[in-house]
Amino acid sequence: MKFDSVSSDVPVDEGYQLLLNEQILDEDLEAVKTIQVCQPSLTLKQLNDALALVDKAMNIFRKDSDKNRSDLVCRGIKAMISCYEDLKKDMEMKSLQNNFGSV
Repeated sequence: MKFDSVSSDVPVDEGYQLLLNEQILDEDLEAVKTIQVCQPSLTLKQLNDALALVDKAMNIFRKDSDKNRSDLVCRGIKAMISCYEDLKKDMEMKSLQNNFGSV
């Protein structure tokens, strides 16, 4: 087994793999930043439509005879989409402020 001359604790193959993994993570992070900049934001209408669909789905789940399961699923869904609900509230507030400021 070959060892890196800088660190005798890490074999060259493993050290190379660590560097490669770090490079891939850096590239992935840059790709995410690029996607975030390039993709258009959701509109308030799109958020309202999406959240209405989620509510409709949860109403179906609530009809499940296993209340523990349906409650668990609905709580999980609500927790996972809370960031979108917050975004919707922020957008509604900005819309109200813009409308109030233009009167």
